[in-house]
Amino acid sequence: MIYLDYAATSYIKEECVYQEMDRLFRTMSVNAGRGTYPASRQAQKLIDETRAQIASQTGWYDPSDVYFTASATQACNIVLQGLSWEQGDIVYLSPYEHNAIARVMETLRLRYKLQIRLLPVDGNGYIDLEQTRQLFRTYAPKAVCAMMVSNVTGYILPVKQITQYAHAAGAVVISDMAQALGIVPVELTKDAPDFIIFAGHKGIGGPFGTGGFIVCGGKMPEPVLYGGNGVDSRNLQMPLTGSARYEAGSSNAPAIGALKKALEVLPDPRETLQREQHQIALLQKELHGQRGICFYPAHRIQEQFTGILSFRLRRYTPEETADILSAEYDIAVRSGYHCAPYVHDIYGTGDTGTVRVSVGRYTTEEELIRLAEVLHKLC
Repeated sequence: MIYLDYAATSYIKEECVYQEMDRLFRTMSVNAGRGTYPASRQAQKLIDETRAQIASQTGWYDPSDVYFTASATQACNIVLQGLSWEQGDIVYLSPYEHNAIARVMETLRLRYKLQIRLLPVDGNGYIDLEQTRQLFRTYAPKAVCAMMVSNVTGYILPVKQITQYAHAAGAVVISDMAQALGIVPVELTKDAPDFIIFAGHKGIGGPFGTGGFIVCGGKMPEPVLYGGNGVDSRNLQMPLTGSARYEAGSSNAPAIGALKKALEVLPDPRETLQREQHQIALLQKELHGQRGICFYPAHRIQEQFTGILSFRLRRYTPEETADILSAEYDIAVRSGYHCAPYVHDIYGTGDTGTVRVSVGRYTTEEELIRLAEVLHKLC
């Protein structure tokens, strides 16, 4: 199979990640930190070492600000539902947000009668920073959600500038970096978004069941998951500080340990980004002049995108295209709306969505040339 759905998950892992996952399932499937026996202590030590690895990968100075969850979606829920909301609060979302953000905010909109507004974009779908700054000055937001990389187009959003404008307006900033970590260089500073969401199974190359968030702004959300964690167990309230405040239940030590191994062998994101940009440029070059295909956006500045490309064929719907590629050519891509409801209004693809190709660590140029040959036939 030619696998071109890395934006969904890193289907192919490094061999050492498979081996570490197997080893830890056999030797460290215990309740981390709950017991005084060696395996329990070692499991907790492994989890804390992985926190430090995540902090190092993002440039954040304090590993204790890293919290693990079962997925990036769970992390989004914990952060957004844990914030303090009041009726009429204004919240800006980038039009690229995944439903891990968008659906949570829609639920909160209905619950608290929030005002949800989208960040403005230009004719190519790029965030209009000047309009954004003016909007924040005129209609001050309570919160701003701006993902770092679109899972539909690969567009790298100007999160740093958006955060500066939002903080100047007194807003909290939440950035979903599920598509960024391991692919785009991330260097968090004191001017970072207040909350960073990450996924372990995508660009980092770790297993499912690993995600989390980093608290960078000092604002602590209220817990939304309650339960045991081995800390202050006679107290019916969740702990006020530490990882136990948000990590209720048994920690997935084997998966988190395998994530640590994936981080240890992770290539330099700068090199990864350059390789992915080169591969997408190659694919588009192979398809240049083909009138039977439409790209989204039509005008792409490669330096502002990762290895994700959305398109549609004139002869087939995205679903038909993906089915043909899979059934007849054993090429795995993604079709539909990609769990991102707003972005299709920008590109006029709200009727059927798009076909998404996303490259990864093991994608070869030969595979992309083969895809181009097949697409020429289908056009």
